[in-house]
Amino acid sequence: MLNTPKTILIVDDEPLVATTLVAILNLCIGEFAAVAATTVEEALAIVRGITPDLVLLDVMMPGVERLEHAIEIRDECGCHVLLMSGAGRTAAVLEDLVQDGIAAFEIVPKPIHPQELIRKVRDVIAQQPKIERRNPLKFRSQSAT
Repeated sequence: MLNTPKTILIVDDEPLVATTLVAILNLCIGEFAAVAATTVEEALAIVRGITPDLVLLDVMMPGVERLEHAIEIRDECGCHVLLMSGAGRTAAVLEDLVQDGIAAFEIVPKPIHPQELIRKVRDVIAQQPKIERRNPLKFRSQSAT
């Protein structure tokens, strides 16, 4: 019996980063089916149509603060969100969220070596059960208001 490729959604506002990460994961033919979004709104539209097995999400997206986008995407799709960040202040934001009673996110560094990215994606998918979808969309970008 053939395994179905795991769907990975890459969300990064830098198109070159997003398409590069998609290409890296799609090199694992038959294991991953990666797609990209370059805005939070685009990512939310994608997760309404498909349920990814994992979302790789850039922490620093335009128009959002305190990882609202990560919480909304995780709640909407019911899958794990692995944050990507090169910013040192991300740890403090994550700590604040945990203190507010919001489940912690895991962070991978940017840049990340392709083999390390593939290993991390495999590990997260293998070890984590699905998260139950809970909340309707609450995130509203500043441009939509």
